[in-house]
Amino acid sequence: MFDSSKNDEPRAIQTRKERNGGDLMICKKPIVDSLRLVTGGQAFITATQLARALGCTDSYKVKSKYLKELPALNGKYYLILDVAEELRKQMS
Repeated sequence: MFDSSKNDEPRAIQTRKERNGGDLMICKKPIVDSLRLVTGGQAFITATQLARALGCTDSYKVKSKYLKELPALNGKYYLILDVAEELRKQMS
């Protein structure tokens, strides 16, 4: 799922980029699908699971970069739809 030879984006996301009026747009659905695969189809993801999905070993970096402004259930579980939207924003 992760191809480190290309600029740190999961392969599934890279193949879904589309041209939209000259701007590069990243679709949210493939991000959600990739994250759901990591969690076994669940609606929530932890910082550790997200770090694994992104090929990162430091879940604290992932949490501070992508999850810091998102609401968390019990301080640990993040809604995949929210996480996917944050990833999409930061990749654009």
